[in-house]
Amino acid sequence: MKVSGILFNFDGTLIQSSINFKEMKSEIISLLGSLGATVNGLTPEKATVEIVDEGIKRLRLKGRNDEFMFKVEKIMDSFELKGVNNAKVIPGIQESLRKLKERNYKLAIITRSCKEYTKKVLERTGLSNFIDLSLSRDEVENPKPSAEHLLKALENLNLKPEEALMVGDHKLDYISAKKAGVKFIGVLTGFSSEKELREAGVELIIESVASLPYLIDKIDC
Repeated sequence: MKVSGILFNFDGTLIQSSINFKEMKSEIISLLGSLGATVNGLTPEKATVEIVDEGIKRLRLKGRNDEFMFKVEKIMDSFELKGVNNAKVIPGIQESLRKLKERNYKLAIITRSCKEYTKKVLERTGLSNFIDLSLSRDEVENPKPSAEHLLKALENLNLKPEEALMVGDHKLDYISAKKAGVKFIGVLTGFSSEKELREAGVELIIESVASLPYLIDKIDC
């Protein structure tokens, strides 16, 4: 079926983020320790969602899970908002999105960043001119890698999974797309190497979203 909509991850896919993810994850790990959970095996090299999910499991054993997510959200919001003014559009992205809009694709952002950060960066960079929908982690009950995040976006765009394409730079983007039954393209402008994406199961990988308008016809069927 013809692709009618494209869902993009944000940081690392469209935007060069200045968020200090390593420090942010270190602070989340420290929070876990302060709440009485063991932090063995948790390092800033792990994905944020992996640290958080493991933290929830460990805190359940301590009966202290109730306050953890509230504090984690505060930490993430703080680090993200500090990065608003230094976020930059990846070279070639604006022209790419313009060409895709001219071809009448519906364009959306599916991100684990908070709504306020995403909105401010979109407006500051001018990318908001090309985006039909932005759906952040605080706008869904279960964000990526849950399929719910993508499926809610598709519902809002009035698209079926087979009419959509997801583009992202992390294996979690691929996992959520696979769960939702959405085609996926990996890009190398963000957090994962080609080797890491291949090992996760990603088959189609391109250097950047900048080249997407020239390649989409190969999968647009």
